[in-house]
Amino acid sequence: MAEKYVQVVEGEWTDESWEKNHDQCCDCGLVHEIDYRIVNGVLQSKVRVLQRNTDQIRRINGIRVIRKKQ
Repeated sequence: MAEKYVQVVEGEWTDESWEKNHDQCCDCGLVHEIDYRIVNGVLQSKVRVLQRNTDQIRRINGIRVIRKKQ
């Protein structure tokens, strides 16, 4: 069974959590893990693609990504 993700919608604000922040892209189903920290009063974020989770969501939703060769 697939995990539940926050689906990010372009131009909309989303509530975030300090723990287990996994977001799903609105168009392509790409799943990211986002970590936050505050350093010297500045909010920083780090994003990492969760490929296995992305593949699962794309399979469930019938999303097929084709990359053009350049």
